[in-house]
Amino acid sequence: MPLSKLVAKLRHIVTTVEDPIACLEQVIEARYAVFRDDPDSGRFLYSLLFGPSVSDVASDVESYRDSLISWTESAVRRLAEADVVARDRIDSCCTACRGLIIVSTLDFIFRDRALGGDLARRQVHDLLRGFGKNAVATGQR
Repeated sequence: MPLSKLVAKLRHIVTTVEDPIACLEQVIEARYAVFRDDPDSGRFLYSLLFGPSVSDVASDVESYRDSLISWTESAVRRLAEADVVARDRIDSCCTACRGLIIVSTLDFIFRDRALGGDLARRQVHDLLRGFGKNAVATGQR
């Protein structure tokens, strides 16, 4: 199943990429690559994730959804451990990452917006300007 490969890839990224910022960039990029490589599978995945859980397939996908969320959260926690993200902002940063991933992939599928190779990098750097520890401490936006 493609989702099991994605979860394995995310696990590998989070456990081997040393730089925490590069780690989050690669986690998000891996999620985008799934949609770029096979948009129809992405549409089907979203119909399962966001549709009613009435089929066995939809139920099977729920555990993968939890793993996708968990590995993204692990990448953000690494940023907090490196003092890049304030520890009290981990949940907000995780939510923002999930929102970026969902909106960007939906825009790709339904609005023909690009999921270019540098999108994840740009988004992470933009996100950290708002969630960065120094920006929070100094009140900068």
